[in-house]
Amino acid sequence: MVQEPKPRSKKQRSFEAELKARRLPRFVKMLIVLFFIVLFAIGAWFLTFRVIAPSDGVGEQGSSIQDVSIAGFDFIRGEGKRVFIHVKPPLIVNLAGADGRYAVRVQIRLEVDNRSVADDLNDHPAKYHRMVDLMLRTLKSKSYAELAYGDGIEALKEELHAKLSPFIARGRLIRVLFQELYFAEVLPYARVGN
Repeated sequence: MVQEPKPRSKKQRSFEAELKARRLPRFVKMLIVLFFIVLFAIGAWFLTFRVIAPSDGVGEQGSSIQDVSIAGFDFIRGEGKRVFIHVKPPLIVNLAGADGRYAVRVQIRLEVDNRSVADDLNDHPAKYHRMVDLMLRTLKSKSYAELAYGDGIEALKEELHAKLSPFIARGRLIRVLFQELYFAEVLPYARVGN
C-alpha cells in the first residue's frame, strides 16, 4: 500500500520559502564561476611566466636584448657589443673520485665581446661540439671535494676560460658564467641475487 506524503507544516513551508528567496539567480552563479576561471587563468600565467621561468635579468622588459638560436647555442645580444652564449642543454656528468657517487648539473653561459663569434660557430658547428666535449671532459676530471669547497667553482671557471679561449677565433672570451650549478649524490643500484 502506498502512503501519501504527509502535509507539510506551516513552519516547514516558511523555511523552504526563505531558502528559495536566498538562492542566487542563475546568471549570478555563472558570473561567479566565470570570475574564478579568469582568476585561475591569470594565476597560472603568473606562475608559469613570472615564478617558474628562470629570470637572470637578461631579456626583461625595457631592455633591447634579442634572442637568436644558432648551432646549438642561444645567442643573446645586448645593447653593447657583448654577446652571451647560452650552452644548451645543461651539462650533466658524474664527477671523478668517490667511485662516481656524485654528479653535477651545470648550465654554462659564455660572455664574448662581439657577434662575429656567433657567426663563426654557425659556420663551423663542429667547433661547438668540440667545445662541449672539452667542457664535459673538464667537468668529469673534477672531484666533488675540488668543486664544493673553497674556490673550486672559480678555479673551474678559470680553467674553462683558458681551455675555451682558443676556440673563439673572431673575438675574445670575456668570462665563463654558471647560470645553474647542482650537485647530486648518485644512489647505487640494489643488487638482486648473488
